[in-house]
Amino acid sequence: MSGITARGSYGAAVSAVRDALRRGFGRFRRGSPELHSAARGLCATVADDPQGLLALAVHETAECHVYAHAVNTAVYAAVIGKNLVLAVEALEELVFQALVLDARLGARSDFPWVQGSPERPVEDILHPQGAAGLFAFAASIEDGLPSGLARIIEDGAEAVPERRQANQGALLLALCDFFEGATHGRPWRRAEGSSAALFALLRGLRRSSDAAVVKAFCEGVTVYPPGTFVRLTNGEYAAVVSTRADNPSRPVVRVICSSRGTPIVPAIRLDVAAGSNVHVEGSVPSHKVPLADPWDRAAMALERFWWDGRPGAY
Repeated sequence: MSGITARGSYGAAVSAVRDALRRGFGRFRRGSPELHSAARGLCATVADDPQGLLALAVHETAECHVYAHAVNTAVYAAVIGKNLVLAVEALEELVFQALVLDARLGARSDFPWVQGSPERPVEDILHPQGAAGLFAFAASIEDGLPSGLARIIEDGAEAVPERRQANQGALLLALCDFFEGATHGRPWRRAEGSSAALFALLRGLRRSSDAAVVKAFCEGVTVYPPGTFVRLTNGEYAAVVSTRADNPSRPVVRVICSSRGTPIVPAIRLDVAAGSNVHVEGSVPSHKVPLADPWDRAAMALERFWWDGRPGAY
């Protein structure tokens, strides 16, 4: 056991990104020892508690979405890298690159963002607008990525000399980045459900050379990551507690409200895979969970923000 809690490493990573970006993209401290320490902390935690770390990746930062976006992308990369049994050095480098991805792309393009500036241009300019732009985004990530991350998955496929092989590290980071952006709300748009975002990715990734990366991503993040809200076949709504790699469509959930929005207190723990007649119908973004009481709805929304390093209780 590493002794580092999921909440501790997540909060330390948010703080490290915030501090590194204090003077904006153009002057961010890429070699910051705090960023490397944050990457090592996430890697140590994912070895002990990957489900707990994934559950924290539902959070957003109230101060600026850029911070949690970087950390959540790094969390997804850490979980996938763990499942791939990457060497320690490769895993830490992958997670570090996820933490600095926005800053690296912004600095390279002379994007004039500093703390306090409008955040929407960060998404509009630096990130793909829909799954269709994923390959161009991955190509932009590849420029400057350490060569050791180009082939991180042993898929058994033979290299084709006349065909350029996909950079697996770049594509994996692009997938993590896009999925985080799609499944987390912004002040100017609402989030998608995790299953809708994942299926959008799968529709756009049909090249045979992408298969190993897509498989690794789906097995790591899964269709219903911990913290995701889902609608059950009996009409009730629940939050995912944990998932199984061998049966990702049947997670363990906490049933939180009825189909009419009546809170279920205390929440009922349900293992969907344990012979239950109730199944998951699909994921829903948080704003579509029909809590009848506006105070309950406001409390649920606030609990998904990370305030000064202190997460909500949800």
